[in-house]
Amino acid sequence: MKENPQSKPKQFPKGHFVNKWMAIGMGIFTVAFFPVLIALDKVNLIALLPAFGMSIGISVGLAIEKKQERLGNIRPLNESEKRKKRIGVFVGTAILIVGIITFVLVYYKYN
Repeated sequence: MKENPQSKPKQFPKGHFVNKWMAIGMGIFTVAFFPVLIALDKVNLIALLPAFGMSIGISVGLAIEKKQERLGNIRPLNESEKRKKRIGVFVGTAILIVGIITFVLVYYKYN
């Protein structure tokens, strides 16, 4: 099946590449450096791996997204995507609050 030369390039929603590369960065850093920290007996630094991966992934994703935006391949979010994003933020915030409350309760129970 041949591509139509008149067809428009694929459009991506705003934030697509940032989100994608953030997840990739977190996964790569965690998987790649977890055994290294275990071998070096630095298990207390394991919690930093996703944060480092996130920062690298966001920077890579932003660079790719800006390039795609210059090429005209980024479109604004539609209503369905905006709704899903709001739900995701709500669920993430709820999980964060439950985690903080759990941490505080466990901390005060054992101290």
